[in-house]
Amino acid sequence: MEPGFWSLTLYDSANNYTVPNAINRYALGSDDKTLKLNPEGSLTIYLQKDSPGPAKEANWLPAPAGQYYLLLRAYAPGEALLRSRTEPDGLPLPPIDIVQ
Repeated sequence: MEPGFWSLTLYDSANNYTVPNAINRYALGSDDKTLKLNPEGSLTIYLQKDSPGPAKEANWLPAPAGQYYLLLRAYAPGEALLRSRTEPDGLPLPPIDIVQ
């Protein structure tokens, strides 16, 4: 079976619903044809209330001013992701950089 796809959805912690926003975007995923990869192939996703600017908006998942949580779904994941559940040398979690 070929690896499927992934989806990252942002939910409001206060009510467990997606967050209403001006661009009607509630998730990003591997099926999004507008996502822009970095030159080396990595992906930067912007989780913030205000737009990161036109050049980065394709990778922007609007967030509320308050608390929220993320749900990463992997549909028909590849072998590396499956191994990461039981083996320490499996696929590592991506870094998260908090910018103030």
